[in-house]
Amino acid sequence: MAQLSTHKTLRPQSLATLFLQLSQMETAGIPATTAVTLVTKTDTELSKRLVRMQHFLNAGSSIADAGYKVGIFTTTLRAMISAAENSGKLSTVYKQLASYYEAKFNRIKKIKSRLYLPALTLLLALFIKPIPLLVNSENCIRTIFYTPII
Repeated sequence: MAQLSTHKTLRPQSLATLFLQLSQMETAGIPATTAVTLVTKTDTELSKRLVRMQHFLNAGSSIADAGYKVGIFTTTLRAMISAAENSGKLSTVYKQLASYYEAKFNRIKKIKSRLYLPALTLLLALFIKPIPLLVNSENCIRTIFYTPII
């Protein structure tokens, strides 16, 4: 039975940045432990998880297992990165993951921006609709302003 992650999910923008940086460092030939240490200094959202990942890497865990244990990688990412480690194509997979999460972030941003106007219109409709009834109704105005307070 698969183990459910108890970690908070990460934002696509953070994952895109992480994978882009890891890709560049892997291409440059920087070892994973050093790369994780360098990324820890630049990413505040992931810093705690990356420090714990660093401990797992120093203990001999693979990149995929260390990232999964600290909640950075999902089971799918774990499998993909493990396969990339075994095949020696880690940099390529990191680049593909970076572009995937960047596109996902852009889609989410576009959807949110397109929902602002309908949400604002609905909100205004809910509050503006009762105003003409209040103004046109003499009884309503009299009861609001001329009702004695006892």
